[in-house]
Amino acid sequence: MENPAPSIVVPPIAAPVSANFSRLAFRNLYIRRTGPDSLTVRASAAVDSIEFTYTDRGGQRRAAGRWGGLGGNLRTIDLGDAEDVREVSGTYGTFEGATTLTSFRILTSSRTWGPWGVENGTRFCITAPVGSSIVGFYGRATSRLVAALGVYLRRL
Repeated sequence: MENPAPSIVVPPIAAPVSANFSRLAFRNLYIRRTGPDSLTVRASAAVDSIEFTYTDRGGQRRAAGRWGGLGGNLRTIDLGDAEDVREVSGTYGTFEGATTLTSFRILTSSRTWGPWGVENGTRFCITAPVGSSIVGFYGRATSRLVAALGVYLRRL
C-alpha cells in the first residue's frame, strides 16, 4: 500500500499480550487521505474481527484485512466521501483467558457508529487532534479475536 506522509502513529491500546494469545500483527495499513471507505466489524461478547476498504491514490478501491475471526455479528458501515474519522474508543479486558478488545466504537464528523461488542473492561479513547483525521489502523489479532488497536493520524 502507499505511504501517505506525513502521518503520526498512535500506540496500540491494550494491556500486554497474554502468554496464551498468539501474536498476528496487522500494521502499516495506510488508507486514503480522509480515512476508510467502509469498515466491517464482527463482534459479540468481544471484538472478533476488523476489516475495511479504502480508495488508493490511483482511485482503485482496495480491501484490507480481515484481522481476527469469523465469529460474532457482522456489521458493515459505509462512510461518506466527506466523512472523517475523528475518534476511536471502546474497552479492553479479559475474554476467554486473554486480553482482547471487548468493545469498539467510531465517531466521525457526521455520526457515531457502534459500539460493537460488550462494553466491559478498561475504557480507551483515541481522538484525532483538531485539523487531523484517523486514516488507518494497526494492532494485534489472533485467528479469532482482535487483541490491540492503534491508529494512524494525518493532517487534513
